[in-house]
Amino acid sequence: MADCPHLPRLSNFISQRLGVDIVKGLYAPGEALPTEIALSQHWQISRTAVREGICVLVSTGLIERRTKTGTIVSDRSRWNLLDPLILSWMRLSDPDTAFVSALLELTYIIEPQAAALAARRADGDDIDDLRRLLDVMRSHNRTEEAARRADLQFRTAIVKAARNQTFLPLIDSIEAAISWSHTYRAALNIDVRSTANTYVPMVEAIARRDDAEARWQMEMLIRTTMTVVKAQQRSALPDAPLARTA
Repeated sequence: MADCPHLPRLSNFISQRLGVDIVKGLYAPGEALPTEIALSQHWQISRTAVREGICVLVSTGLIERRTKTGTIVSDRSRWNLLDPLILSWMRLSDPDTAFVSALLELTYIIEPQAAALAARRADGDDIDDLRRLLDVMRSHNRTEEAARRADLQFRTAIVKAARNQTFLPLIDSIEAAISWSHTYRAALNIDVRSTANTYVPMVEAIARRDDAEARWQMEMLIRTTMTVVKAQQRSALPDAPLARTA
């Protein structure tokens, strides 16, 4: 993004529409995007706005500019899949189950260790925040959406309490995995409130500085999530055919 100019809302619209189409698979790796002229005519906008939107896609690795052949969709191996923008476009595109499973595997690597480090390094304010968020998740006076937000904040609070700066860039990926797990749980009529009590032993382990127990509790939480996601994936219907934007 450093090489891109300040982006107005219209350029963000272009990058999002094209980004979603690419991660959906509407454009295959090696395939050229429509020209700037074609896109500006299709959306009735300026070529400048299109060019700025394309700039964002280049910065994420989704596309590359080639002499004579134009703007080409990159091979998936070159995409920065943990880029917050790509993750947001994935959320809008209903990604393939393999990608969701891969993100959950990433959380299984990072979050248990983060919980263990939090047990060693969290201060009183951190623990108070975890208990406050747990109360929100368990409250019958809060909506399911509020409980989901508290769940996201709870998990990211643990990562931050680990006091490991190399974990922080992974927060968007962890949040994406948790958000998708909420979607799968909702499809199986499992709400956050019904599972919030499983967080209690984790909070107490962190509070008493028991890093091994905190790690174990987080591992069990993610394993349960993986089981739920796999169950819902097995029951999901095949995706409908996709249609091009332009």
